[in-house]
Amino acid sequence: MTRSGGRLQGTVVSGRREAVGFLSIPWVKERLARSLGAEPFPGTLNLRLEPGEPLDSWLALKAAPLGVELPPGEDGFCAATLYPVMIEGEEPGVVVLPHVEGYPDDVVEVVARWSLRDRFGLQDGTTVAVSWGSAAMKDRQLEACLSGAVESERGNGLSSYGLVGDLPDFDLAALDTSTRVFGRRLAMPLFVSSMTGGGVRSGAINRRLAEAAQATGIGMAVGSQRLMLEDPSLAADFRVRTWAPDILLFADLGLVHLNYWLTRDHCLRAVEDIQADALMMYINPLHEALQAQGDLDFTGLLGKLATLCADFPYPIVLKEVGSGLPRATLRRIAESGVAGVDVAGRGGTDWGRVEAVLAGRHAAGPLEELGTSTADSLVSAVEVMPSDTVVLASGGIRNGVEVAKALALGARASGMALPFLRWAMASTEQVVEGVRRIEKELRVAMWYAGAADVAALRGRVGSAMPGVLSSPPSPGD
Repeated sequence: MTRSGGRLQGTVVSGRREAVGFLSIPWVKERLARSLGAEPFPGTLNLRLEPGEPLDSWLALKAAPLGVELPPGEDGFCAATLYPVMIEGEEPGVVVLPHVEGYPDDVVEVVARWSLRDRFGLQDGTTVAVSWGSAAMKDRQLEACLSGAVESERGNGLSSYGLVGDLPDFDLAALDTSTRVFGRRLAMPLFVSSMTGGGVRSGAINRRLAEAAQATGIGMAVGSQRLMLEDPSLAADFRVRTWAPDILLFADLGLVHLNYWLTRDHCLRAVEDIQADALMMYINPLHEALQAQGDLDFTGLLGKLATLCADFPYPIVLKEVGSGLPRATLRRIAESGVAGVDVAGRGGTDWGRVEAVLAGRHAAGPLEELGTSTADSLVSAVEVMPSDTVVLASGGIRNGVEVAKALALGARASGMALPFLRWAMASTEQVVEGVRRIEKELRVAMWYAGAADVAALRGRVGSAMPGVLSSPPSPGD
C-alpha cells in the first residue's frame, strides 16, 4: 500500500547559514514564492529527525511523486528538490533537499514565508512536527475550516419546518433525551461528525472531542483512517477509547477507495484497531471532482458496498460529506444492505468553498447550488430506506431546536462537525459547554412539543408556513 502522506518530527538545530545566499537568488525566490504564495524568509529552519518512523517517513516522502525539481543555476549553486509541507499543522512551508554529496540523511531544511523560529518561538532542541502529502492536506483543510468562510450560504432546509407545540403532561425533570444506536446508549441523540485524522493537530483535537463525548454521553466519528492504514504510527490519532470507553464510536473510510486500494481487511482493521461500534463509509462525488487530485472512479461502488455489507461483522453506515443524498441515490442505497445512512446534507461546511479557500479563489460560485439540503435528504431517507435502517442527520445543524426538528422528521440522531472543531481548538471544557447548550435547547424544544422522550417527538413537525401542515414522516423504527 503506497503511502500518500505522513509526518516528520525532529528537533531544531542550528545550521551554517549557507542557505541565505541560495534563497536570495532571484530564480530560487521566484520558485519558492510560487509554492508558498509569498517570498520566502531568507533562511531555513533545520530539523534533525528522530530515529525510527520520522526517518522512514522522510524516505517515503523522497520516494513519493511530490517533489519539484529546482535545476542548478549558472551561479554555481547546486540543484535541489522542493517538497511542500505544513509546519505544526498551521504554516505552509517547503522542505529544500540540496543535491550535494554527503548531505546528512537525518536533517531537513524547511523554508516558510517568515522566520519559523519567531513564528513558533522555537529554540535549538525544540521538537517540531511537519506534515506532507495527504497529511499536509488534512492540515490545510483544517486551517481553512477554522479561518475561512466555508459554510454554505444556502440553508439546511430545516427552517421550512416547525415543531408542532402541545401542552406537556409531565414533569420537565422527567423528560428523557436518551436513545440507543447500534447497541450504545446516547444521553442525547447527538454525535461528533467525522472530521480529522493524520494531521499534526489531529490527535489533540480527537482527544478533546472524545473526552467531551464521554463526559456528556454523546457519540463520535473519527476522521478518515486512510493515513492510519498506510502508516500505523498515526493510529494513536484515532484510538480514542482510552478517553471514551463508553461512547458510540464510528470508524471512517471513503467508499470510492474500494475502486483503488481499499479491501475488506482494511475496513475490518479500521473498526477493530480503534474498537469502534460501526463503520461510516463516506461518499463524496462533488468534493472529489473539486479537489486538485480527487479520486474520480465511482464505477460500481454501490455493488461493491453491497458485497462488503453481506458478510461484514459490524454495522456499515453510508454518509455524504455535505452535499446530501438525493432520493434517487437513496433508492439505490436501500438495496445495498447498509445498516444506516447519514444524509449529511447541504447547509453546513461546503467542501467546494474549502477547496476555493485552499486555492485562493473566491468562495462563492455557481457550483454552490448543487446538492440536496439536509431536510430534503432526511425526509427522503425516512421514506425510502427500509424501516430498520438507522437514519442520521447532519449538515448545517447548529442548535438543539434543529436537532429536535431532525428527530421529529425521523432521524435517530444528529451530527455536527464545524462547531465541534472550533470548540475543540480551545479545550475539552469548551466542547462540553457547547454540548450542554445544545442539550438545554433540545430539552426546551421537546417540552414545547409535549414530547416526554425522543420517540414521542417523532412526527411532531409541520410546515413553517402559517396555516400549512406538512405530512409527518411515515412511521418506522
